[in-house]
Amino acid sequence: SDVKVLGLMSGSSLDGIDLAIIHFTPDRQYSITRAETIPLDKAWVDQLIDFDKLSYYEGHKLDVGFGLYLGQKILDWLNGERVDLIGVHGYTVFHAPDRIISKQLGHGQAIFHITGIPVVDSFRMEDILGGGSGAPLAPVVERDLLKENGIFVNLGGISNASLHGKFGEVWARDLTGCNQVSNLLSQEAGMPMDKDGKLSIGGKVIPELLAKAELCNRNRGEELSIANAWVRQSLIPVFTDHSGTVADKLITLYSHQTARLKDFLQPILAEARNRNCMVTGGGAMNPVLMKILEKELDQLGVNVVKASQQMIDFKESLLIAWMAYLHATKSPLGAWVWTGSSREDIAGTSYGL
Repeated sequence: SDVKVLGLMSGSSLDGIDLAIIHFTPDRQYSITRAETIPLDKAWVDQLIDFDKLSYYEGHKLDVGFGLYLGQKILDWLNGERVDLIGVHGYTVFHAPDRIISKQLGHGQAIFHITGIPVVDSFRMEDILGGGSGAPLAPVVERDLLKENGIFVNLGGISNASLHGKFGEVWARDLTGCNQVSNLLSQEAGMPMDKDGKLSIGGKVIPELLAKAELCNRNRGEELSIANAWVRQSLIPVFTDHSGTVADKLITLYSHQTARLKDFLQPILAEARNRNCMVTGGGAMNPVLMKILEKELDQLGVNVVKASQQMIDFKESLLIAWMAYLHATKSPLGAWVWTGSSREDIAGTSYGL
């Protein structure tokens, strides 16, 4: 029968909580019936950013407290509307597959306690326990629900890309720091973000800064996934410590992001099921970044597809809702194909199911 799932995403750029109600039918059709990004209280932003300074006890307390907060936000937002299931991807504070850990704050049990609606969270750990990278997860929804495109790029707090092959193969990886870097640079100019590309218009690439960013990424190694901690501790200082103008640093960052994408795509482009590339995430709203991206991808013969505003804003919420639906129907995630996990698993931890 039809199922209504609420997908909640609390992303790495900490600019709000994405909520979307998705209607799924048994034949894998979907419709987003309602979606909104609601602000995250400043007090919570400050606590989440400082998580790595906390003791184990304080960290666990924050995890549960954030879950209770999210549960109340969900209840307020639903305003009496019923959903069958909630999928939650909280704020990632640790993602280190080599150390067998991935932790998202916003405990599902606390959300279930507040809402009384079954909750699925912690989608990455089963894959990591099987030896996989636990990321990226976006190809799950691309494979199942967005088949008209062969290439996907998400310009979120961290940018990631995936390419789907003609025979069901998937190549996917995180690329580099994205909006969390540009937002920080924008704050140097007194703005929360490079809205409509206004801060970066007229900027010029700083060659030595671009070279430093590229070297920083090479030094990171071959891991498929990128941790917020690496962006904060390694990549951001490369840009913030440079004396260039904000406009020049932003353009250099956008060129760095595009270079990472080209390096990922070039060796595997011939395998793509088609050359339509859907771009989503907050960066897709930036015309300056998109112009640089489109120009470079055009040279590769890749056609950039303008995603709908709803898809740009809520693709990740759709992903979280879909993964919760797969968990509830005891369907394997199938991410091991690209994460390197040794086995096929039912992903997520459920409460109240």
